[in-house]
Amino acid sequence: MTDWKAVDVQQDTLDVFVYVLHALTGVYIWEFLVTSDIECNVLFGRRTSRWPLIIYVLSRYCTLVSLILGVLMFDIGSPSLDCRATYIVVSVLSYISLGLASVNLAIRTIAIWTDNKYVTRSLCLIICVLWCLVIIQLATSFVTAARISGGRCLPGTKNKAWVLTTYVYSLFINSIITALTVWKLRERFGLPTAIYSQILFREGVGFYMIVFLFDLVAIVMLILNLNIAMSAIFVVSAQVAVTVVACRAVRSLCLKLRPPPEIVGGNWTQSFPIDLHTINTQQLTHSKTINSVPSRHQLESPSASQERSSKGRDLDLYMEPRHFP
Repeated sequence: MTDWKAVDVQQDTLDVFVYVLHALTGVYIWEFLVTSDIECNVLFGRRTSRWPLIIYVLSRYCTLVSLILGVLMFDIGSPSLDCRATYIVVSVLSYISLGLASVNLAIRTIAIWTDNKYVTRSLCLIICVLWCLVIIQLATSFVTAARISGGRCLPGTKNKAWVLTTYVYSLFINSIITALTVWKLRERFGLPTAIYSQILFREGVGFYMIVFLFDLVAIVMLILNLNIAMSAIFVVSAQVAVTVVACRAVRSLCLKLRPPPEIVGGNWTQSFPIDLHTINTQQLTHSKTINSVPSRHQLESPSASQERSSKGRDLDLYMEPRHFP
């Protein structure tokens, strides 16, 4: 039976964690650069910013800085580097990015539900509880860090119960957000199952399942508490995964959902650019049959249509492209 608390085993596990941390940092930097077009468009005036974009940007940069500081903490063996102070900063940024990622997903779900007051209030309540847990965790966390052989820092914490509680509650929130997103997309579009499945995966719902698995494994490792490095491997992986998925979800809302997203009786491929060549002939025939029937939106009065369009504009919470002559 392996003694995970033994010094030599912790050293070997820490070496593996350092390799994983470098790999995650490289992957996230690549993802950060590839998806930096939204910030560039706002910076150069091609898009007008909205207040949720601040949360989107903060989430991305907090994760980026925490990963870079984590790499420096393990790579720099100089005694001048304060391990404990560096680890405190990394911990604060990590928990902030965890909370902001859930906020990003919640705002996107609120937008999809067209500002439904019950959904909005419920999500705001559970997000406030999450941030209370994050604040309590940061206020009561007794962070420790010591140098081991080789000059590397070995971080740790004396309050693992709050860490586990925060991650379990975060998993609970992400599950609720995923369920609400799937439910509303199904209710709104009423498409055949095959086309609807393509829309869900194009909107990143499949990635939510991956994040769920990452969070679940991280929680299991926190419960087992083999050693700090073993838990950190899965916790950091889950943090990077949830940040990437949340930012991808925001990009999906910004770049694809142009209000109002009409499906029946309209050209729904403008809102969801599904590759029609991948859909079989029977599905296309069914779609054409639906489009040939006048929808209730085509038969409604102009005043009702105007009211519906103004409600649909609630989807554009993040930004609108500026139209230049």
